[in-house]
Amino acid sequence: MARARNIKPAFFSNDELVELSFATRLLFIGLWTLADRAGRMEDRPKKIKMALFPADDLNVDAALEELNNSGFILRYDVEGTRYIQVLAFDKHQNPHRDEKASLIPAPCKHSANTVQPACDNKDDTVAIGLIPDSLNLIPDTGLPVEELTEAKPAKAKPDANATRLPTDWIPSYEDARFCAAERKDLNIDAVASQFRDYWIAQPGVKGRKADWPATWRNWVRNQRATHGPPAYQTANDKAKSLADRLTGKTRNEPTFDFIDINAVPP
Repeated sequence: MARARNIKPAFFSNDELVELSFATRLLFIGLWTLADRAGRMEDRPKKIKMALFPADDLNVDAALEELNNSGFILRYDVEGTRYIQVLAFDKHQNPHRDEKASLIPAPCKHSANTVQPACDNKDDTVAIGLIPDSLNLIPDTGLPVEELTEAKPAKAKPDANATRLPTDWIPSYEDARFCAAERKDLNIDAVASQFRDYWIAQPGVKGRKADWPATWRNWVRNQRATHGPPAYQTANDKAKSLADRLTGKTRNEPTFDFIDINAVPP
């Protein structure tokens, strides 16, 4: 059941959120209305899509993964059932006092596949400061509540497994094959150059990722449609280019317009 929630102007200027796609940001707001009073829900992308985007062509699973990778939600598993925790939910929302307590297990107590921060004493919610200027808000009743002193957002700590993108990065065969299959309208060379230049230029923790292939896939999915060369050419061009790749002739100046999505990886 959807619930009324609050949103403050600072949401729209958050420097981490603005880098996500418009649809992903809208999904994030929608998740608040689906989450229980502890900020949790079942991780069921199809059900979430029907609740929030019934008439839109949106890959909700990919958008959820983007929010997960960016640190706004946590996707976790408890005894074979997948759940979502909206991080810092209790800092930015004030559920109605009559709203039922969460029946979903907290990730910090039950998830064995993800390292979690310690639980809060309040309803076992994982609390991480993400959105500045989000004080205690007006509850569902519409009655004003006293503003509390805002805690400073926690500084992002680098993931021990996170690395920076190599300056000579080029898409792997699988990366290029994914682009050719997912977005045939894109020029892979151009997209790869934009991806490399953007992430190499990012400073500090922001420029470090634990899973660069996943970051690439999200980047490809969120690209606007272009009218450039397609992601594949004629059969002869594909065969010749694939042969060049296998022999290493294209290593210094890679071109991925030719990727055959049905070919066996080298």
